[in-house]
Amino acid sequence: MHAETHAETHAATMRKEPRSSSRDTASASPFSPVVRRWRNRESGVEALRIIAMVMIVAYHSCWNGTAVQNVALGSSAFDLWALSLSPLGKTGVAIFFLISAWYLCEREAPTFRSSLRKACYLELEVLMYNIILFAEYRILVPNALLSVDDIVGNLFPISSNALWYATAYIMFLLLYPFVTAALRAIGPSMHARLALVMFAVWGIAYGLTRYATWEFPTWSFGFNR
Repeated sequence: MHAETHAETHAATMRKEPRSSSRDTASASPFSPVVRRWRNRESGVEALRIIAMVMIVAYHSCWNGTAVQNVALGSSAFDLWALSLSPLGKTGVAIFFLISAWYLCEREAPTFRSSLRKACYLELEVLMYNIILFAEYRILVPNALLSVDDIVGNLFPISSNALWYATAYIMFLLLYPFVTAALRAIGPSMHARLALVMFAVWGIAYGLTRYATWEFPTWSFGFNR
């Protein structure tokens, strides 16, 4: 009787205690924040981000890669190749930036402190890569002549606009908490009207000037070299 009672008690306890699932194990993992972040991402948006990266790589492969080294500069073949790939880079940059901005502005209450922290981390990361690449270049090409602008650009890549996208993105990081709060305050109707005005100015009128629209962030704040 005692053995049967013990067995029944053990069985009842097993029924009451929920079994740990793989999801519970994943939540206890040190990589759980990364897993949750990727689960919340939309596959369509991530696919668009990959397409934008490919467009940017295609643009740089035209002007800086080896794909056109055997084609004479100024020839019709090169002009056609450059004409077909050049718009891809600027369009890809715009798409990539908009996706990054979308995820940032989705936060319920963005703060300037968190934005400043992101900007500082990004500047330190860019500086680290710049110093590593600069040292590697000096080792591989020891006789290369470097100007003052080259040295300053590698030591201060953000403020000197040596990497214009990083400069523009950091400026956006510093401004987006205020922009997000302002857009939420004016409401969706006024937000839509503002978007139309911005498209008319930056997409049409500004695009007809001698500066391209993608150069606006650095030109407007006086960071152009």
